[in-house]
Amino acid sequence: MAKVKLSRAANIDLERLATYINQHIGHKAAIEFSQLMQQTFAKLAENPYFAGYSTVIPQYREMFAAANAKRGYKLLYDYQSDTETVTILAIKDAREQSFSGF
Repeated sequence: MAKVKLSRAANIDLERLATYINQHIGHKAAIEFSQLMQQTFAKLAENPYFAGYSTVIPQYREMFAAANAKRGYKLLYDYQSDTETVTILAIKDAREQSFSGF
């Protein structure tokens, strides 16, 4: 099983999204977001090859995590097989711009 870590940028993204959800949608939705992210990180730890390569930044992988039919999130990550480490590089709401500015 791979280790999963978040880059500084991904930590900022996570905090930004959780704060936005809590303020604009509600506390319950923010908790559900946190749970979804934990489940997504666990999936990546089990199978780091789960997602395909990003079409925007091909050296990284891009995964989609759906909260429900209306809300989802994109994760950009790198997997280093020699250290068995998944590094989450960025997390975006699916409606945000692509990772091209990453």
